Amino acid sequence: MLGATEHPDNNREAFVVDFREIYSLPLKYLTDHAANLGPRWRLQSPYLEHFSQAFARFFMRVGLPSRILPFK
Repeated sequence: MLGATEHPDNNREAFVVDFREIYSLPLKYLTDHAANLGPRWRLQSPYLEHFSQAFARFFMRVGLPSRILPFK
């Protein structure tokens, strides 16, 4: 969950982030769209780093087997 932009103490206005739905868009489309939006809300440090770590933790063990064998 990300706090609300206008009233961070109001949990009813919070944003929910779902890492299970990831979208990939062309970079040119994103830069053009961002240029047309104008000023917008952004995460700043250290919240941006915390968000990035949460995303990485969600996917970091996807490729590992269910049981890791002991080192011999």
